[in-house]
Amino acid sequence: MERAIQIGTIEVPMKATANTPRLYRETFGKDLIVEMQKLFNHITPIGDLQGDFDFGVIERLAYIMARQSDREIGTIDDWLDQFGMDDVYSAMSEIVKLWADSKATTSNPKKNTEK
Repeated sequence: MERAIQIGTIEVPMKATANTPRLYRETFGKDLIVEMQKLFNHITPIGDLQGDFDFGVIERLAYIMARQSDREIGTIDDWLDQFGMDDVYSAMSEIVKLWADSKATTSNPKKNTEK
């Protein structure tokens, strides 16, 4: 799944696929699925974050999805330097939504109705 996400004043093309968790693990040595579950555990029923959550997860996820879309973006440090202090966090809901949408099934189940 591909989508452009506005981060600060920059529209960033991002891509999320089955390869996203593997690239995350290969690049950062952390399990994306586990980290995202921790994020979801910190979200209140009204959508606010509570507790001490590692916001670096959002930076890392955004970077990996941007790198999947453009293999030439450089290191995470170089990539993050183009944004303002809170830009990535302000786009957090769109970044997480892209990742979550990529996990949704795109196939229709076939039910055997012939007997």
